[in-house]
This record gives sequence, structure tokens and C-alpha cells, in this order.
Amino acid sequence: MTDYSVVVGAQRQSDQQPIPITSSLQVRLKGKPLNKGATIAQVLLTFDGEAAKSLKKPVYDEKTRTLSLNYPVSDYRVIMDLLRNETLYVQFLTYGNGHIWADLHTGTVRTR
Repeated sequence: MTDYSVVVGAQRQSDQQPIPITSSLQVRLKGKPLNKGATIAQVLLTFDGEAAKSLKKPVYDEKTRTLSLNYPVSDYRVIMDLLRNETLYVQFLTYGNGHIWADLHTGTVRTR
């Protein structure tokens, strides 16, 4: 990844009773592809406080070339530490049966 931005939002849907207030935590990643066939332009990480119940599957939007990944909010600090201290890579694979695999990972890190 070459750069990232953190987006913390809040919304209040006034047409529902009781009025739910939600807050989202997202990180938008941009970088350079490592291979010529790469189609991803950006990666949107969404951190969800309710994710322990069920994470949403990765989604790739061909029109915007955006890969959306969902993580539990407890992973936010780990991912931010990696972004600050390591080079991060995104791996994204789709299979014929509709299965999607995506991850964030570092390169090889030597122990000290």
C-alpha cells in the first residue's frame, strides 16, 4: 500500500423508532499492483463492532475497482500498526463456484 485514509462516520436514521445511531469505522487503502493483471484500484476495510456474530464476505465492485473487506473492530489496532510499520499486500482471488478469498498480509519479516 502506498497511502491510506481513516474515515469515522456516524448516522442517525430519524425515520425509525427508536432512533438507531450507528457509527462506522473504515480505512481506504491505495497502492500499486504487483502484477500486470491486477484490477484492484483501492481496498475499503470496514470495522464492525457486531462482526463477532457474522462477518460479511469480501466484495469486489468491478465498476469502481474497489475491494471491500470486513473485519471485527478488535482488529483495527493490529491493522493500523501494520500500516504504520510494514509494507502491506492485498491478495484477492475469485473461484468459479463464487467463493472469494481476500487477505491483508506483510512480506517476510525477519526476527530480531
